[in-house]
Amino acid sequence: ARARPELSGRTKMMLVGVLLLLAEGRSTVDVTPMAKVVELLNNLQTEVQTEGTAEAESYDKFACFCKDTTAEKVDSINTKEDSAEQLGAEEARLSASVSQLKADIAKLTEDIGTAETELKKMTDLREQEHADYMVSYADLTKAVDSLARAITAIEGSKMSLAQVRGIVNPVLLLADAMSMVPTHSSKKVAALLEEGEEPEKPDYEFHSGDIIGTLEDLKTDFTQKKSDVQSEEAAAESSFNTAADAKRTEISTAKDTLDTKEGELSTDEASLADTTGELTETRALMHDDRKYLKDLTEQCERKANEWDQRSSMRTKELAAISQALEI
Repeated sequence: ARARPELSGRTKMMLVGVLLLLAEGRSTVDVTPMAKVVELLNNLQTEVQTEGTAEAESYDKFACFCKDTTAEKVDSINTKEDSAEQLGAEEARLSASVSQLKADIAKLTEDIGTAETELKKMTDLREQEHADYMVSYADLTKAVDSLARAITAIEGSKMSLAQVRGIVNPVLLLADAMSMVPTHSSKKVAALLEEGEEPEKPDYEFHSGDIIGTLEDLKTDFTQKKSDVQSEEAAAESSFNTAADAKRTEISTAKDTLDTKEGELSTDEASLADTTGELTETRALMHDDRKYLKDLTEQCERKANEWDQRSSMRTKELAAISQALEI
């Protein structure tokens, strides 16, 4: 016994019609019932084959669409994955660069502030030292001039002891204030000048030599002190200028570096924003491609299953028709 192929509803109805036609046994003058049956089966076979050919062409086009579109989407997804990986790496690099630049800028700003504070302190100290120097220099100059006038006046006997006291005592006080230790003769002069009563002229003249010698020694000491103070001031000024210039250079260099870093930060922040935006867009497009590919794959697989089922059904139909024609 032959296996009975599964038939479509249309084929079953057609075969039922054929059987009924054979059962009736009616015929026309020109066409016998059997010839009519064969004609109907041939027409049915042709119809099934024509429909199969048309559907095959349609399915082939759809299958090509599935294949080409799938390949296109897979390539697009792969390209976007590579792009997303590169953009992610660039985003990480820029993010790290921005963080480092911000830290560098904060450190530079702090260093500049510290350096400017140090420079101000140095400048204030130097100005105070210079002001002290000007006072000392003026006092020393006045002391030297006073001693010179006193010596000239004593040598010319143009000044009384009281007048000499008025000139010399402030000088001796200045010497004491400046820690200029008086010599043995200067102590004698100081003792003489401290006497309350005006001595007799011969006695004053007797001591005038000691007074003049001591005043000249004091003048030499004050002159030397004045020279030392000038040298110290020149050295302090030179040291300050060197240190201040170095500090100004440090500040200027730091500010130039700060400007550069701020420019780099602005550029990197803009690049980071662009990269993040591009990465977000790429990931969104990649997500859309994957969703589209998933839907397409499901649709193509469903159509393929339907095509397989219809192809199988059509093959069975043709087999049944061939079997009927054979009978």
